[in-house]
Amino acid sequence: MGGALEAVGRINGVIFDKTGTLTYGAPKVVAIKEVCGHKEEDIVQLAAVAEKFSEHPLAGAILDKAGEWELIIAAPDDFKVKKGQGIEVKHNGMHIVVGNRSLLRDNNIALSAAADEYMKDRERLGETALIVAHGTDKCNDICASDTHMPDAHIKDDFCCSKEVCGVISLSDTLRESSAEAIQSLRSGRIAIIALYTGDNLRTASAIARRLGIEEVAAGLLPEDKVNKIKALMEQGNTIAMVGDGINDAPALATADIGIAMGVVGSDIAVQAANIAILNDDILSVPKVINLGRKALSVIRQNLFFALVFNTVMIALASQGFISMIAAAVFHQTSSLMVILNSMRLLRWKRRF
Repeated sequence: MGGALEAVGRINGVIFDKTGTLTYGAPKVVAIKEVCGHKEEDIVQLAAVAEKFSEHPLAGAILDKAGEWELIIAAPDDFKVKKGQGIEVKHNGMHIVVGNRSLLRDNNIALSAAADEYMKDRERLGETALIVAHGTDKCNDICASDTHMPDAHIKDDFCCSKEVCGVISLSDTLRESSAEAIQSLRSGRIAIIALYTGDNLRTASAIARRLGIEEVAAGLLPEDKVNKIKALMEQGNTIAMVGDGINDAPALATADIGIAMGVVGSDIAVQAANIAILNDDILSVPKVINLGRKALSVIRQNLFFALVFNTVMIALASQGFISMIAAAVFHQTSSLMVILNSMRLLRWKRRF
């Protein structure tokens, strides 16, 4: 801990994850877009089956909605997490995909222009839009039948999406103290303040604008975060990464200092980090940096005092101006002074 605190004092760049770090990590379903006649309950049920074993906060929100509607959620037969993309499962011979545009492209699933524009509108509001699709022809069959599509506008706009069944929009609440924490870091001479997230650029940019963060990197996989942090460190910067999830663990371990949000954070993230914030107060980030700077200052004071004091005492003792016993007493006195000076950190408080 002492080494980590000393390194914290040299930090000049802080990288934040979004979900669970700058936000509370408790997203809620705020809108569901029906595609090709699929009902909201069917869309949520498909998504909940796919997310049943996921530990991601977005999965929790979908499962909460399914529970609220008292839907029966079966366990999938096969479960695959696609980092930075979403979830793929198989259930009763059906291939279910829940995630972002990249995951759809990997599965050769087309997304209509109208559905894509709907997602962009939600993302500009700072929401995360998840696409729900399945690997059967049910959606196309429904679209081919006018009897299932009373709304001609929906049919014309969305039926070209083939296997896409709906879009679930989720919104997470920004921590009340996030903007204050960013401002505190900026006033504390932190040169690099950035948001690195696996979410899309529109959602990330909307969040960053609210907080006054100018540098945003979105759509990142865990290894992308690692590479970007390494690049900053190779430029001579001392970087802290603040995150909470499994996907953040590699970046937390790579950065000079990893800071995990301890309460909402995953066990892997906490283990990978150097520091865990147990009260989940984002204001603790500038607080610990200032404490690290104070600790580094005290270390330098102690080294300077001990070096000068002991050098003088040795010189006096060697010339016979003081006895060896007196020199030993003065040496112990210098050690006591160093301890007392260090104990000032116990009373140190950061005022926000």
